[in-house]
Amino acid sequence: MRHLKATELKLLQERTKLQRRIDEAIASPKWSGETMQELNRNLDRLESELHGVRGEMRRLEREDSGSEGG
Repeated sequence: MRHLKATELKLLQERTKLQRRIDEAIASPKWSGETMQELNRNLDRLESELHGVRGEMRRLEREDSGSEGG
């Protein structure tokens, strides 16, 4: 579980950095559609990984709760 929480924190930090890059890219006069597509693909990938990690954490929490109650 500790590993999953560390992974979640890392992904959240990466997402924040990426969102900052997206904001900077939008504000830039050199704004490019290709750059935005790449940044959005990276953001989608991060969101997917984050969703998977959180799902695994929930699964482990349910298993822990079930074994404690039994």
